[in-house]
Amino acid sequence: MNTRLLTDRILAELASVVARLATLSGTRALVADLPDRFFFHLASALEAQGLSKKLVADMCGLALRSYQKRMQRLAESRSDLGRTLWEAVFAYLHERRIVTRSELERRFSRDDPQTLGSVLHDLVEGGLVFRAGSGAAAVYRAADEGELALTEHRGEGAEALVWLTIYQVGPIGFDALLERHRALDVPALEAILESLVAAGRVGMTPGERVYHCRQLVMQPGERSGAAAAVADHVHAVFATLDNALTWPADDPRKAWTGGSTYSFELAPGDPHEAEVQTLLARLRAELGALRQRAEDRTGAADGVRVVVYCGLTTLTPPPAPPGDALDEA
Repeated sequence: MNTRLLTDRILAELASVVARLATLSGTRALVADLPDRFFFHLASALEAQGLSKKLVADMCGLALRSYQKRMQRLAESRSDLGRTLWEAVFAYLHERRIVTRSELERRFSRDDPQTLGSVLHDLVEGGLVFRAGSGAAAVYRAADEGELALTEHRGEGAEALVWLTIYQVGPIGFDALLERHRALDVPALEAILESLVAAGRVGMTPGERVYHCRQLVMQPGERSGAAAAVADHVHAVFATLDNALTWPADDPRKAWTGGSTYSFELAPGDPHEAEVQTLLARLRAELGALRQRAEDRTGAADGVRVVVYCGLTTLTPPPAPPGDALDEA
């Protein structure tokens, strides 16, 4: 297998998806820090596979000390050690209430200005911070509790993503959740977990801050869960590809893994058009019914979790507007 060519193809597909996300709904999200963010996640994933820091540094073309310094820089703010830049900026704004852009740049002078700008953009887009003006003259103010209540719907996507993390990797502790969702500060994550537990979506081990759940269901077209649906689709597809590539041919787990892609070329007025168009709805109904029948018989500690992903789209403009592109996670 030519892993270099395959890697390049996958990266190209990922870049296309990220570019679409960065311009979604007319936004222009900052992508200047993407190389650093990708490096951090890639290096962390390599270490999680059991590779030593020295070996990962060699694979990245770096000396061990340079690798360690870069990872440390990406993991926390250089101006406020022990916390991520997101956490440090958010805490500073809440402490000072009203701060100019130039004051923020002085306070976090050891951090990359573009990364600081990206953090401020995320805070403003999330409704946690208000901005007036632009450039160096911009003024930022942290939202108070009443204002946060007015923008509470903006946090629904974050709640769904936290729920998804607990479902995929739980049981998981509070600190591990905070590390995985570095764009959330401690109070925000605590509020989300309290909501999930109160709604019965997530369970918490008594006396501990360890969270778990066995079910994650989001209905088709549920906009608050759109981000989690995308993340879950990507996770399912890449988990399938990863297992197919890495498990030996004689591994019994191969019986649980596979993938097929089908394309239909339909001429105008094709008698099979309606059958293909409703295919996803029929698969949803069949798989949903199977999941419902299986739910009452699962729960054993030594059980197996099987993920099935189904997606359907057109690669050429359809004759009529399509329905919701995001389905249940």
